[in-house]
Order: sequence, then C-alpha cells, then structure tokens
Amino acid sequence: VMQMQGHRFEGLACLDRLAPHWEGSNNLRHHLWWHAAMFHLEHGDHTAVLRLYDRQFRDLASPLVEAQPDLYIDVQNAASMLWRLARHGVDVGDRWVELADRAEARIGDCCSAFTLPHWMMALAATGRFEAAQRMLTAMRDFAQGPGSLRRLVGDVALPVTEAVLRHAQGDHRRAVAAMRPVLGTMQQLGGSHAQQDVLEQLFLDEIGRASCR
Repeated sequence: VMQMQGHRFEGLACLDRLAPHWEGSNNLRHHLWWHAAMFHLEHGDHTAVLRLYDRQFRDLASPLVEAQPDLYIDVQNAASMLWRLARHGVDVGDRWVELADRAEARIGDCCSAFTLPHWMMALAATGRFEAAQRMLTAMRDFAQGPGSLRRLVGDVALPVTEAVLRHAQGDHRRAVAAMRPVLGTMQQLGGSHAQQDVLEQLFLDEIGRASCR
C-alpha cells in the first residue's frame, strides 16, 4: 500500500522497524528487502539498491539462496530490479550472468507463468538470443496441451515474454504488437501491482520508441 501510494519514507521506516524480526525466516524476507530497494530506487539512490541486491535479496552466499538458487520469487525480485536499474542507465556489472545461467537451465519449465518474462529478461540482457528462441519454442509447445496453466502461458505469458526479447533486440514495433493485446489480462500472470509495474514500464518504453521511428 505504501509503495503504490508513494509513501517512500514511511515505507522504509516501516521495513526498518520490522527487519530485526526477519532472522531465520523464509524467502519472503528477500521480497521485503526488494520492496526496500524499490523505495530507494524511487529516491534515485542506486548505490543503496545495489547494496541491498548483493547483501539481502540476492546474496548468493546466503543459506536461503544456496538452498534454492532459482526459487521463483527470488528470480522475479532479482531480474525485475536489474531491469529497472538498467532502464535508469545503471551499470549492473555481471549480475545478470548467474540469472541467465539458471534461466537457460529452466527452459521448458513453465510452471510459474509470471516468472517466464523474468527469465527472458536475463537471457536477453546477456545476449543469449538462441537460448531465448528455444525458450519461446518450449513455451509454445507447453501451451498446446489442455488446462488453465497451459492456456495462461500461451495466451498471456508467451506474448509478454516475446515482447521482453523484442525490447532487448530493439524491435520496438513487434514488442508493442506482441504485448498490446494482453495489457488487460496481464494481471492473470500473478504478482502485485508493484511487481507487474516492470512489465507496464516495458510497454510504455516500447510505445515511446515505436512512435519515434
């Protein structure tokens, strides 16, 4: 609620009060630190965002990450934050690489529809376009069968994931064409308003770039 109403200082203060109670908790603590990083991002404090990335919600040496290095919500946290930072022109170093490695290993796993565009962000950011095409093919194959998840992947996740790739390739018109029809149904993928915002920002960027060409 604080995130969506723009209460940045209040949000950070709330998280600071709660943080001492998170020791020993599960991966939800990572998502809470991600929210803290989102507040810092809105303040333009990119140093603080990267510090939280490395030390809190994507600390590769932490027991939680070592136990489940590709847990869906942790991947969403990491990829969406790196994408946002890159959008602001921040050099994120080689942080994309380990995510792209895990994304490539997950090609064909379509069990978390909202995670799929985030995997594509990592593949596209590292220039792994052949792997990206294999991922889209695997998604199309998955979507052929019966069931609500397969329909969700084919009807919503696939065009959004393709738009992520087109964005990285500079193919703005095709990105817009892929994503425009599903703008009203993207919420079916899951994720909060704050999490979905990364996809909405991508579309707005593409609209702007496509209109300038």
